[in-house]
Amino acid sequence: MIKSFSHTYECTLCLTPCKNVFKRHVYPSAKECEYRSRETIISDVDKAIRNINTIDDYHGHKNRLPILFKDIMYPYTSTVDWFHSVLQESFLCDFKNIFITGFYVNNDDFMVPPLRNIYRIMFDKAASNNKISRCFSRKARTLQFFDSYKAFEMKLFFFYIFPIVMYNIISVDNEIYTKYVLNVFLQISTIGSLLKNTITKEFVDSIEKALFIWHKRRFQTICKSRYSTIKSHEVTHLAYVTKYHGPLNSFSTFAGESSLHDINYLLSSLLLENVLTQITKRLDDHYFTSKKEKIFTF
Repeated sequence: MIKSFSHTYECTLCLTPCKNVFKRHVYPSAKECEYRSRETIISDVDKAIRNINTIDDYHGHKNRLPILFKDIMYPYTSTVDWFHSVLQESFLCDFKNIFITGFYVNNDDFMVPPLRNIYRIMFDKAASNNKISRCFSRKARTLQFFDSYKAFEMKLFFFYIFPIVMYNIISVDNEIYTKYVLNVFLQISTIGSLLKNTITKEFVDSIEKALFIWHKRRFQTICKSRYSTIKSHEVTHLAYVTKYHGPLNSFSTFAGESSLHDINYLLSSLLLENVLTQITKRLDDHYFTSKKEKIFTF
């Protein structure tokens, strides 16, 4: 519910205030932020209920509150859907800057044009010929359908196709694109690292620092302000979320996706003996991995 009120009540996870830059609500990174407590969540929801008839449509809150206010269950903590609602939007913005709209360089008045169509063809070939991970039962469509990509297509594109193709591009194009793309690579590597099943506090702390560096470099390159949209701000929260809720993959939109693919593969096998052997192995693996604690307290 709080997520619907982000323009008025700031970030879902912390109390970092937004600022207005060119009539846009923008945010710094989550570095040194004050995190929300259950009390602040209750206070914000109560404020929204009291002002249901006074909040205008511009902020997107009117008529979006639940009918039965007394049935609201206040959470003890809040988190974010790491990919579908947070990471996907910031990556989509980066991709459009590079290939569709171009972008303004910090402290300069000229726009860097988008890359040539020949590079889009390279992406289409990579998407069509993709045989990368068994976690995905379907291939990503070509860039013609990029705006309507499903979440699994965007994840496949983000982790596999984009790094492979862009690695070849940055070696032949100008320095500005190279800096921009290398910073996207930093984002991909840090988020990918948070998907590991075994993570230590020291490891998460190093990833958190890397995310703050990503945020700073990104908006030094493409924005005339050190602030960002709410989604890019929330990306810098992902290390904190991992620290207290476990690996991103344990609660994400894609949790269990690879297991479903394994089950489909087993059921399509012809020999019963092979199926039983594989099922036994998978159950042993599942028992072992399920022993990990769901909540980490460092």
